[in-house]
Amino acid sequence: MLGVVVPTMAEDSDPKVLLTDASTREEVSPYLQFYEDKQGQLGFSDIYEDRLAIPWQDVPNGMPSFGYSRSAYWFYVEIGSQTDAYQWYLNVNNTQIRALDLYVVENGGIQKVYQTGDRFEFSGRPLTYRSFLFPLPLEKGHSLEVLIRVQTPYPVRVPISLIEQIELLQHSVQTELVYGLFFGFLVVMAVYNFFIFLATREFGYLFYVLFTLSSAMFISSEQGFAFQYLWPTSIYWQHQAVGVFACVTMFFAGLFVVEFLRLKELQRTLYYLVMAVVLYSAVMMFVGGFVEAYYLQQSNSVIVLIASVLILVSGLLAWRRGQKEAGYFVVAWFAYIVGVSGMLFYRLGLVPAIFVTEYSMEIGAALELSLLSFALADKLNRKRNIQSVAAQQAKHTEAKVLADQAFALERERISNERLAKNVKKRTERLHQALAELSQMNHKLEEINTIDSVTGLKNQVSFTQRLQEEWERAYRDQTPVALLLISIERFDAIGDCYGYVAADESLKMIGQVLRSLVTRPADLLARLEVAQFAAVLPNTDKDGVEHLVRRINSRLKAEPINLGVCCISVSVACGASVVIPQQSGESKWLLADAREQL
Repeated sequence: MLGVVVPTMAEDSDPKVLLTDASTREEVSPYLQFYEDKQGQLGFSDIYEDRLAIPWQDVPNGMPSFGYSRSAYWFYVEIGSQTDAYQWYLNVNNTQIRALDLYVVENGGIQKVYQTGDRFEFSGRPLTYRSFLFPLPLEKGHSLEVLIRVQTPYPVRVPISLIEQIELLQHSVQTELVYGLFFGFLVVMAVYNFFIFLATREFGYLFYVLFTLSSAMFISSEQGFAFQYLWPTSIYWQHQAVGVFACVTMFFAGLFVVEFLRLKELQRTLYYLVMAVVLYSAVMMFVGGFVEAYYLQQSNSVIVLIASVLILVSGLLAWRRGQKEAGYFVVAWFAYIVGVSGMLFYRLGLVPAIFVTEYSMEIGAALELSLLSFALADKLNRKRNIQSVAAQQAKHTEAKVLADQAFALERERISNERLAKNVKKRTERLHQALAELSQMNHKLEEINTIDSVTGLKNQVSFTQRLQEEWERAYRDQTPVALLLISIERFDAIGDCYGYVAADESLKMIGQVLRSLVTRPADLLARLEVAQFAAVLPNTDKDGVEHLVRRINSRLKAEPINLGVCCISVSVACGASVVIPQQSGESKWLLADAREQL
């Protein structure tokens, strides 16, 4: 305690903040006066000795929030007590302040000086709490003057309140519980969707998981939990963590959007703009730790708003073009935009400090991640429904074949009864029935390898043939090629003209491909709903490229004629050519072709 005694600024006037027996928590921010020290060179003596001459101003909108500024800000308030409650705490409810100095003056003398902020290790705070808490012992009938100096490269936001000890304990327990539930929710969502990724190998789920975890790290850094529990002694990393994790979150958010909405196919311009945001985020993930926080956080704020608008526009466009799961995506991202915007506007002092604005980012993130999980589930269900329809068609075909076989067996039984009187005729007819049965069994085996819609080989036949050609190429050390042909926007044909038209289109495209893949050793098969595959033994890269050009040329020259309309169809091709160096690895060829696709 310093021994300086000077006339108080509150002399002959009542304190602006008066604590009574009914008070357990009192907002101080509306009663603050502030002075902007643009040079940042004034000390306590300079301010306090000239306090009557300094042009103090009331804080705007009752919230001391001034955006990004290099200036030092001084705040002044008078506090009086008419309550028996002795122990009060002054709470500066902002976890991101670089330099925070607090001076307590009583009867003209400095009673206490606190110097804190994230320029010191976490243990250097008056109380080890994520925001800045200062004990103020207030005796009944006494008053204090409080001067606060703040200088920070982060947004200047100094919400101040007085809170009684028991109320502080209750509030901190409630806050810790709410944030514990929030972070637990994020972890559960990440783990749950990671297991779905392992089961489906859909990279949309992986990017969703990484986006969820990076969001959790960003919010924990921004709210002070990371500094309190994860790196309490790392001052430099605390300065940079919020900006870096914001870049990590934008990076995985961009990749998720590109993958989930198939943005490259949807709209090339939006794709390149979103990828530019991803590139910026990737660069700043590695160099952001060396960029001053003042510039890093400002640039991140601008990029976040731009990226949010781009992603929302992309979702609306995908929804309009028939991606039903994009509806969940649009609502989810709109909630996230509202949450992030509310956070930025709150920190810039453009909106008042209420529960919704103060925790808008957490609320928006929880809603967004929940709805995105629904969107991923809806997308997966639609894909499974398509596969289920195909499986039901296969079962129907199989049932029909079995019924024909049963009918044939019944005919055989009747024939055997009629031929009982004549051994020779019975033997002849028996041979005839056995021949018919053998032929039907042969047809059944052949049907089981044929796709019911296109008449081409099905996936079972394709897998067997691919393995055979791989082993043959491995023994002979000759090249084997695999070409995947995927029909673009095939869902739109079914949506516009019906599933019958879609099946007819598949059949006609299969006929075109069959007319181009003509070598006896080649195999053309239908691999998925709108995807064909060609196994091409003894074919090099030039041969595959020649075949791709012929396919594209033929499809462009011959639109699909459905009778009532003609449809121009385009395909995406992916090919892989290899000379096998190891037996039993044919799946690698398929995986590589899919990656090229």
